[in-house]
Parts: sequence; structure tokens; C-alpha cells
Amino acid sequence: FDGSKVTLGELQHACGSVPFIAERRLVIVDGLLTRLESEGKEGTLSAWQKEYLEELTQYLKRLPETTRLIFVEDKSISESNPVHRLALADERGHVKEFKPPQGSELNRWIKERVSKKGGQINPAAVEELGAFVGNDLRLLDQEIEKLVVYVDQARPISEDDVRVLVSYVREANIFEMADALGQRDGQRAAKLLHQLLDEGKHPLALLGMIVRQFRIMIQVKELNERGLSQQDIAARLGLHRFVVKKAVRQA
Repeated sequence: FDGSKVTLGELQHACGSVPFIAERRLVIVDGLLTRLESEGKEGTLSAWQKEYLEELTQYLKRLPETTRLIFVEDKSISESNPVHRLALADERGHVKEFKPPQGSELNRWIKERVSKKGGQINPAAVEELGAFVGNDLRLLDQEIEKLVVYVDQARPISEDDVRVLVSYVREANIFEMADALGQRDGQRAAKLLHQLLDEGKHPLALLGMIVRQFRIMIQVKELNERGLSQQDIAARLGLHRFVVKKAVRQA
């Protein structure tokens, strides 16, 4: 189920259905508890969130024995969340956090993933890929697949390969130029502009990109001041977390 729009009635109906050709019925809900978390600095829940959480918690206490209900969230849930508390207190409940790899663990994951796909990668390329794509493992896997196919096992993946193929690295130059313009660093902005033109970017396309980046910075700054995390901002604006991270620093 899509937790961003599932109703409690739909969830109860799915959980209450009798299993077919199996002893247990598995119901997976993605993002519901995140939807029921408070937003902003005030940390308060709306009336509908409180009502939904209260009714959901009461229903979970009488969840059929034949049903296994799993809540999948892309960020940690507050320990004060009643569903979280119930899962810890009830013997039928279970909480498991899968933290994405960071730093050296992320680099090791990238190298192992490349190896599993039959390729090799230089240490500098590992650093470049991890720095710009981040620890979004699904996206990293897609980018690694492209890079492995690109070099076709003829040689290890290089830093230049990452810069050529990975879209977030190319977009980083636009941010750098926008940053230079914002800091009135004409020399650096001009250097980056010529670099982008040499890469074949059309002047009008560059203008559009600059306008887009400043619009993103304004939107990110507004949401950041409202207390939203970078992950929440990325989800709200439909942007990659790397883009949001850069925009927060520039704004």
C-alpha cells in the first residue's frame, strides 16, 4: 500500500481478509508512519493525524493472528510515535532499522557492487560517486550499472567516467556557477561558464538552468526555515538529496 494515501478502512480490510493458500497474510505499507509524523519546528500533530494514529494503534492491538503487517519508512520514526511504542512493548511487535552506509562503509559497498557486476573501479572514482550520489543505494546501483556497461570491462571505472555519465556530477557544475554568482566571484563563475559551454551547453539552456537553481535555492531556504529536514525537502520538491544539500549551503 502507498502510505501517503491509504485510508484506515482500506488497511483494516486488507489485514482482516482471510489468507488464501497460505497460513499468513502479508500486508506492507510504505510511508504511512512518516505521513503521520509532525512537521515543522512546533512538533505538533494535526487533528486528523492524532485521530488516525489513535484508531490505528487500537486496531493493531486486535490485529488478526493470521496477518503480518509491515510498515516501511525511509527515515527514523520518533520514539514518541504510539505505533513505534506499541511495536516495542507488544511481544508480537518488532522494530528494525536499516541504516544506509556512510563514509568508508559506503565506499566499500560501491566497490563490492561494482565487483558483483563484473567491473572494477578506481579509488578516486569511488569517492566521486559516493560524494555526489550519496547513499541512495537504489540510485547508486543504477549509476554503477551504467558505468560498468560504459567501460565494458576494458579497464577500471575512472573519475572521468563518473563525471561524464553521472548526471548529478554534471549538474554540480551548474550549482558551482550559481554559487560563484551569488558570492560575486566573477572569475570562478566565468571559468565554470566557459567549461559548460565547452561541454556543448547552449547559452539559453544555461540561463534556464541558472534560473532553476536560484528558484530551487529559494524554495529550499523557505522549507529549511520551516524546520524540514533535507530528506523531507527532497521528497517535497522531488529533488535528489545531493541537490538539496548543495542548495541549503548556498541559500
